[in-house]
Amino acid sequence: MTAQRRSEDRRVTELTFAFGPKRATIVATNSSVPEEATVHRRHLALILCLVALPLVFVACGGDDDEETTAATETSTTASGGGETIDISETEYALDPSEASAAAGEVTFAIINDGAIPHNLEIEGDGVEEVSETVEGGASTDLTVDLAAGTYRMYCNIADHAEQGMEGEVTVE
Repeated sequence: MTAQRRSEDRRVTELTFAFGPKRATIVATNSSVPEEATVHRRHLALILCLVALPLVFVACGGDDDEETTAATETSTTASGGGETIDISETEYALDPSEASAAAGEVTFAIINDGAIPHNLEIEGDGVEEVSETVEGGASTDLTVDLAAGTYRMYCNIADHAEQGMEGEVTVE
């Protein structure tokens, strides 16, 4: 990040911030006004810089596709002797909608293949666990210790379950 300040006849102050190929420039003029107005302009310029700076960093953010792919690939393997069930969420379905696993630690590798946010809740037999909510294209894992029985799995956002985002997990 580089910052430059240029002043000509104390009438124009220009601040330029450079982040690689992206630049942000803020220009403030200093005409013949009382000193108090000049202080207010400096505060305004500082506020504009503070607002513009995070926007530049967000615009310079990298592509998350590689990280999502890596997380997806590693989540398909069982860890610690438990089982992993891959769940794909779309508008408005779970795939698979029926799954089975052995009793014990079960990891649900959740991939949001839809466009809107989703999560996964596992409920039944005294268990009520909810995954974090993930945006379209992202993934997360939910690990739950399940005893033998039947559990309901569904997206608990708004009315997604009622629209078809629900299923069943049988644990033996």
